Amino acid sequence: MYLYLLDNKYEALDAFKIFKAEVEKQCGKQIKIVRSDRGGEFYGKYTENGQAPGPFAKFLQEHGIVAQYTMPGSPNQNGVAERKNRTFMDMVRSMLSNSKLSHSLWNEALKTTVYIRNRVPTKAVLKTPFELLKGWKPSLKHLRVWVAHLKLGFIIQMKRSCTQGPLVHISLVMLKGLRGIDFTVQLIALELLSQEMQSF
Repeated sequence: MYLYLLDNKYEALDAFKIFKAEVEKQCGKQIKIVRSDRGGEFYGKYTENGQAPGPFAKFLQEHGIVAQYTMPGSPNQNGVAERKNRTFMDMVRSMLSNSKLSHSLWNEALKTTVYIRNRVPTKAVLKTPFELLKGWKPSLKHLRVWVAHLKLGFIIQMKRSCTQGPLVHISLVMLKGLRGIDFTVQLIALELLSQEMQSF
């Protein structure tokens, strides 16, 4: 499974172009069919003259890809995708709830769930999606609890702003070589850093 996080549903065509290029290059096969709902970003819109295909539908036509659409108002026809979306969101909620982290990190949790699901076999197929795509079993030795109790190194940089008070940039660097998380926090009054602020 591939994951592309979009800010707007109309970015779907650009994401599909990237997906198409990557998959066709890596697998050596052509995409023949795309199944989707009748969303405006995929299907286009109805006008007085009938259906006016949108940019996504035109792209599929230009590349000889057959577009298959579900019937309007029948999400049960798209049941596999809907169940998978619900499973991913349940995993994300569980990870964020267990870790006590901010919900602003949900996209990182979602990336992690997709990464894990690609390395876990399903009931229907005994091989993992990774194994089916790449042809070998993935290593799972590097997987850890999503939020492990690690020692964190704090790097604090202070900048003074004339109108808004001091700005403190806190960079959390995980010492075990995992991905760091950067935050910029505006502090009007912070008693904990009063000594650093006075020396600044």
